[in-house]
Amino acid sequence: RMVVKPRHAACGQGMTILREANEEAMRTALQEALEVDCKRGETWHLYQVEKGVGIEQIYPSVGASIKDPDRPLELKLQTIWGRVIGGTIHTSQEIWVTACGRVLRCDNRKSGIRRKYGPIPAWILDGGFETMLQEHWTFLVSESESIARLWGLDEVRVDWFLGCPNLGPRICEVTWMGTGDR
Repeated sequence: RMVVKPRHAACGQGMTILREANEEAMRTALQEALEVDCKRGETWHLYQVEKGVGIEQIYPSVGASIKDPDRPLELKLQTIWGRVIGGTIHTSQEIWVTACGRVLRCDNRKSGIRRKYGPIPAWILDGGFETMLQEHWTFLVSESESIARLWGLDEVRVDWFLGCPNLGPRICEVTWMGTGDR
């Protein structure tokens, strides 16, 4: 299974999931991705990206979202001045991952993200997520901090897909927020 997405758009805009690889489906997905225009209201930075297409293997899900079970587990690590200060997962604002990789529960159950993705699965809150993090924490921090320093950024968010033993942690997005926002 593959995913085709425009590099000049955000939030899944213009993305196609190809469950079976065939030439016609790939050609259609590529054309649709290239024809997508960045939606109104996006940041100035996104409008500056030249149109292009990314094709990649779909990262498997570990069931981090009850309402979107095929979504991969995505960890968003925030760096400030070249140091990881913590992070969140894409599907919840109810947990905070500390700079040392510990998972803290936050009482934010009324967020719009919870309405969209559902409550956090028990395995995330019962230590399964923290165990997964600890296995890769040194690598995640080292790579995220290296990106911040090498690119000379005072603040950057590095997003990671986690949970697949065959693929290991994979960077899925690097975002300069310009605001320290989520």
